[in-house]
Amino acid sequence: MNNRTGLMRRLAVQGIVSLVFLAGCGGSNPTITNPTIATISPTSAAAGGAGFTLTVSGTNFVAASVVNFGGTTPATTVVSSTQLTAAIPAAAIASAGTVPVTVTNPAPAGGTSNAVNFTICSGRNPLPQGPVNGIWGSGASDVWAVGDFGITLHWDGSDWTSVSSNTTEFLRGVWGSEASDVWAVGDSGTILHWDGTGWTRVPSGTTRFLSRVWGSEASDVWAVGEFGTILERRP
Repeated sequence: MNNRTGLMRRLAVQGIVSLVFLAGCGGSNPTITNPTIATISPTSAAAGGAGFTLTVSGTNFVAASVVNFGGTTPATTVVSSTQLTAAIPAAAIASAGTVPVTVTNPAPAGGTSNAVNFTICSGRNPLPQGPVNGIWGSGASDVWAVGDFGITLHWDGSDWTSVSSNTTEFLRGVWGSEASDVWAVGDSGTILHWDGTGWTRVPSGTTRFLSRVWGSEASDVWAVGEFGTILERRP
């Protein structure tokens, strides 16, 4: 009877010691917090261009988060739990191609985010990223496309180039009577005119959304928009 009691006591003591050991070693697994990327800015650069700062927006960034740019880990600055910046050197964009961008949080509770592609464009002028809402051309070597954030792109028969519109308003429609007489319309009553050398803003007298522009000739141009807005250009 005494032997049996002693055995039970030894088992109980060993069980208590085991529980204390597990508690001291952190028996529960740490919560794994994977970072996520929502957007990067910019999304493209010209091959052979200068170094730049990449802004990464997302969630679950921590003090030791690191941006991965392709196979490199550029110097990373943690702005907040939802934003990082990374110093991308010129050597990282020396050649055209697509580079995956990810974020890694350190072990033991870290992980690697989803990948967002960064485009390294050939040529001098990387095209801005954004929806195109309207397109018009006077010929095979003269085509205009307009879109969000004031995007205006021109096709010269061999390449698309970005042309400054001097506005960040969303552009919705484009039409012209000839190569040196092109009109674009958009949000907040925006009307732009291309004279062959540059875009200039033309007063419209309204702040309403303008969606389309069309004409039969240079002296007969119409723009239409929300709430039945109809505008006519009179020479």
